[in-house]
Amino acid sequence: MILLKKNTIFAVILLLTIVVTGAWATMPTNLDFTTFLGANNFVSNSGLTTGVYKGSLVINAPMAASVAVYGLVYATATGYNLADADAAATMPVVGLCLETGTGTRLVLLRGVIRYDTWAWTVGGKLYCGLTGELTQTAPSLNPDVVQVVGYAIDADTIDFNPDSTIVTVP
Repeated sequence: MILLKKNTIFAVILLLTIVVTGAWATMPTNLDFTTFLGANNFVSNSGLTTGVYKGSLVINAPMAASVAVYGLVYATATGYNLADADAAATMPVVGLCLETGTGTRLVLLRGVIRYDTWAWTVGGKLYCGLTGELTQTAPSLNPDVVQVVGYAIDADTIDFNPDSTIVTVP
């Protein structure tokens, strides 16, 4: 499944070139996606193996407490911690932890990731669960907090992109 087309990418780059520099760019005869996107940016989910992410934004982040791999995290004054949809103080979700433990860990802020044991409904929304896990079931009890954190591209691949909108269940 191709998410971006070569001409679309070039058009965006051309527009940015014109706006930023005021100069026209010419289309290369052999367009190399990594030239424009970088090696870790997502072009296609073909060949994406389990545990591999293609992120537009991955950071090294200090964990305030131990977080499991694929746990959803929120930002605190002392680092990142496990999010919890039934406690507004532990929301909103800002990242997906890519490593288990404390200390400095990789956190995906935006991007695509695959994990073979996931079994998502394709196209379905992903939410933060009551214990900081990814789920396709929106929290539904008062005072749970609902936040869409991404979408399922296929059964084992997600587009992680936390929405900044959060809603408290009445």
